[in-house]
Amino acid sequence: MATESPHYSGDKEVDWKEEGGRAIMKPRGLSITWGNHKSYWRIPKSDQPDMPAKLLNVCLLELSASRKINPKKSYEIGFRVSLSRGWNSDSPVFIMARRGDGHFVARKVSFKGRSLHEQFDIPDKFYVKFSPQDSSDSESYLNFGMYDYWNSDWKSGLNIHHAFAREVIETDQEE
Repeated sequence: MATESPHYSGDKEVDWKEEGGRAIMKPRGLSITWGNHKSYWRIPKSDQPDMPAKLLNVCLLELSASRKINPKKSYEIGFRVSLSRGWNSDSPVFIMARRGDGHFVARKVSFKGRSLHEQFDIPDKFYVKFSPQDSSDSESYLNFGMYDYWNSDWKSGLNIHHAFAREVIETDQEE
């Protein structure tokens, strides 16, 4: 008898959509550890594409996205989130991306000073630049996610509205 995995693998029917100058992936397209476990996450149903994924209660936070990209370009990446009751503002998360050369880049994100129910992007201006050896692969993917393996506290009250990726030009990164 086959059992369903407790982890949610992104719905393959959900595609990246261009919105406001960047590519957006709604929560049903993300991979979410423990996402199929109703006590830990509430994933929107297919007929509710604009609803956020709601973190109910997890110790290990892991959600990820993958986007086909041009490895000769640089990208800004992140997530649109909001907080609800239960999130500890002292509990940071990490946004991490893997470049084509296998190296990871990461940014620690704090939620201090954020209001409940306010939607905001994390992190602020996180750019992933590819190296020249990455540009030989015409079918490269940018893999990125939000993680917290290191803090053993249980987490709740985080809403994921979407992931985003935006191609940037050099002047964007100089701000």
